[in-house]
Amino acid sequence: MTATDAPPRDLAGICEVTRLVRCGLCGQLAALACEDRGGTRGLHVSRFGRAYRRGLISEAEYRAVLCSVPLFTSATVIYTGEQT
Repeated sequence: MTATDAPPRDLAGICEVTRLVRCGLCGQLAALACEDRGGTRGLHVSRFGRAYRRGLISEAEYRAVLCSVPLFTSATVIYTGEQT
C-alpha cells in the first residue's frame, strides 16, 4: 500500500510517518525531531518534502501540511507538540 492508496491522516499521523526519513535540512536522524532556534521541537518543511518524494505521504497530505502555516520556507518548523 502506498500513501496514495491509504486513507487520509491527520497532522499528527502525517508527522509520525514523516519521522521515518532523515531531515535534509538539519541532518536530524530518522525518528528524532528537528529543533528551531528557540529549542522548540517539530519537523522542518523540507522533511515533509522528502517523505512525499519517497511515497510515505500523499500529495494531499503534503499540501495539508503546507496549508497549516501561512508562510513557510524549507526551514520552517511544523510544531508537533513534542516537549522532549
